[in-house]
Amino acid sequence: LARVMDITFLCGMGRMARQFQRRGVHNIYFLPNSACQVRFSAPLRPEAYHPEYAVAFIGNRVDFRNPFNRYAAYPMRDRLVRTLSRRFGRDFAIFGNGWSGYPGSRGPCPFSAQHEVYRRARVAIGHAALVDIDYYCSNRTYIAIASGIPYIERQVPRIEKIFSPSHHCFLYSDPDEAVATCEKLLALDIEERLRIGAVAAQYIMRRHTDLHRMRTMLSSAMDHREARRQNKPVPWPDYDYFLDTVDSVGERSFTVYR
Repeated sequence: LARVMDITFLCGMGRMARQFQRRGVHNIYFLPNSACQVRFSAPLRPEAYHPEYAVAFIGNRVDFRNPFNRYAAYPMRDRLVRTLSRRFGRDFAIFGNGWSGYPGSRGPCPFSAQHEVYRRARVAIGHAALVDIDYYCSNRTYIAIASGIPYIERQVPRIEKIFSPSHHCFLYSDPDEAVATCEKLLALDIEERLRIGAVAAQYIMRRHTDLHRMRTMLSSAMDHREARRQNKPVPWPDYDYFLDTVDSVGERSFTVYR
């Protein structure tokens, strides 16, 4: 399908984009995931914030039926949940399918209830599914940060171009580092944690909602159509989802595959 498209948008680049390119796809543009501005824009009200547990996690346990799947031999999400569960017990709330038997397992939660879950915790944590894909984050990352609760995410290549570590989210490379980061955030007073969370949530609403992504897709398509009409080269997309300190022109070799 992508081979006959004028533009293909991918939520991660690097190895993922090269796979498409090897199969004859052109004009591959990076388009990060985002948070729905309708369901996830209500700010956290400090006066209504009464956390019930220390750390919250939302994510299903994935069983790979194909033993040759590149991720089947690296159950990093399982390791993360086991490590956090050993450290925090029932105070580590796990939402999702497949976690029965863990003391903090709460079962799945509705998609639109994610903010309700995170706002019952002092700290939120996630685990990127595709840890070797440039820039990749699930939409859950953007939704979680928008909750106003300090959020910890697995490090993936170039993600620091989108989020400022320790400012918009906190990054870890292994479960032990994740536990250490949780403990560091839990040691802060509630006002400081909410201040960190509020700054990060505002950043998501300013730059990383579904509406922002729709506008990017529309402007890219219009630029492409106009260039074809005038028989001119297609202009480079004007990305606005990198940090202000990032050279977006210098990122083109990572974000656009033609």
